[in-house]
Amino acid sequence: MTRQKEKINKYPPVHPGKTLQRQFFAPLNLSTEEAAQALKVPPYQLQDLTEGKSKIDLEMAYRLGRYFQIEPELFLNLQQRYDFEV
Repeated sequence: MTRQKEKINKYPPVHPGKTLQRQFFAPLNLSTEEAAQALKVPPYQLQDLTEGKSKIDLEMAYRLGRYFQIEPELFLNLQQRYDFEV
């Protein structure tokens, strides 16, 4: 008797920039321009990130961690998980 694997409907992976937008910026009503100013990065850098066009690198993770007062590893782990799933 052979076992067949059930097909699991899997959602596509969520880019960490989308998570950043939904979980961090949106609850604070923080625009990407305001966040960029606070993080001291060019606005296009955060815009590209929230649109899924760029990755969270070590420097960005550090800046985000300091701004939101959480461990930067959270942001690095989001990126790593996304990269793994893609």
